[in-house]
Amino acid sequence: MTTKPVELVLANTLHEDLSKIETLPEPIRSAAARGGPSRGSLVEGIARSALCRIAHDVPIAVVLRALAAAGAPGTLAEIEARIAAVEDQRRAAVQDATGTEGATS
Repeated sequence: MTTKPVELVLANTLHEDLSKIETLPEPIRSAAARGGPSRGSLVEGIARSALCRIAHDVPIAVVLRALAAAGAPGTLAEIEARIAAVEDQRRAAVQDATGTEGATS
């Protein structure tokens, strides 16, 4: 996977999201440009969009720091441990439901 600097991802997201907004009907565009609740929703939406793009496009070290800052596991080992725990829970649930061991889908 090719990674990009955070600032480049953010700049690209802003340009792309604002280009999409320019295609909206005039009343919606005007409300977002004036400020108020519509502007706040617009800014929040762009922030969420940027975070998604950052999570996908930047180096994994940055993603792990963001996860840790949000209170989630911040290392690949911690994430792997959480994955293993969920896999175990799912296997146990299948066993309980069927009375046999089985793979989950």
